[in-house]
Amino acid sequence: RALDIVLPEGNIMMARYPAPMTGWSRILPTVVDVIVRSLAPAMPDRTPAAHHGTMGGGSIIFSGIDPKTNRRFVTQSIEGAGWGGRPTEDGENGSVSICQGDVRNGSIEAMELKVPILIENRGFRPDSGGPGKFRGGVGLSVRARSLVDGRWNLGRSDRRSCPPWGLWGGMSGSYSECFV
Repeated sequence: RALDIVLPEGNIMMARYPAPMTGWSRILPTVVDVIVRSLAPAMPDRTPAAHHGTMGGGSIIFSGIDPKTNRRFVTQSIEGAGWGGRPTEDGENGSVSICQGDVRNGSIEAMELKVPILIENRGFRPDSGGPGKFRGGVGLSVRARSLVDGRWNLGRSDRRSCPPWGLWGGMSGSYSECFV
């Protein structure tokens, strides 16, 4: 049974400045991965290897003011990543977490239509899943170009010092990288 949080009538749970508002989606999946890994010796036929370590993979956010219209714009795309290999099959490729509900990659056509951005490439990142009998899923590689001055915010997982680990002889997967 899920934990119910009941607030007295009229009270609203809100973070107030300077409380952090992001980053929670990096901690939770890693904690779950650690718990699952601790269960691996007791359930070797049911335990997957680690995944990319965030709920949404990497994110791409580009915002600014369009000089043609003088209006603000923002686009966001949650880019998928690889999930750990499973005891009987490869991990999922380029997937986002189902934990956040209706989360998916932004449509390239919609992003390019609504904001001054060009998505030059979006595809699977070769050999990014850890090799093994059943490899980890591969992540995505995205190349985008801004057509006007703006601000980029590129999210990445925190698995640089602790890449997604393999199990039962499988090797670790690659961590995410962002370049501007």
